[in-house]
Amino acid sequence: MSDKRYVYDVEESIVNVRKYRIECDKELHDDVYNDIRELISQVDCTKEGDSAECWTNNGIQCAVTYEDTDCVYDGQVNYSLYVDEHEGSYDAGIRSDV
Repeated sequence: MSDKRYVYDVEESIVNVRKYRIECDKELHDDVYNDIRELISQVDCTKEGDSAECWTNNGIQCAVTYEDTDCVYDGQVNYSLYVDEHEGSYDAGIRSDV
């Protein structure tokens, strides 16, 4: 048996697009982006229709509903190959992206 070993470090990246509905008693206007991020983080995304009553930092009451997730199936896989020519020592490796 050869003393060479081939080690692959693998990373898979898949995109999920989650959809939410936010209903508020007032318009979000000061820091809309951060308000939305904070609001959607408070909803359990276990199943469609999960919802929560939430408040923004500046006191706006909102109902946030998780609606759906779309999976993008053209994910990417990246891997790095390290060739171990001598037991216990790895070269810097060869980085290959697929």
